[in-house]
Amino acid sequence: MMPNRFQAEVTNDTNNNAYLVLGISCIVLFIGLIIAIFYKKKV
Repeated sequence: MMPNRFQAEVTNDTNNNAYLVLGISCIVLFIGLIIAIFYKKKV
């Protein structure tokens, strides 16, 4: 019983980390895009 429960928790943590990394990547890309737009307007 315990190993199955532990396995499920580990799987959930892995999924959460994957979504977290994906979210951070999207935010970084978005910020990069905004900076690029401002830079192009300046130049």
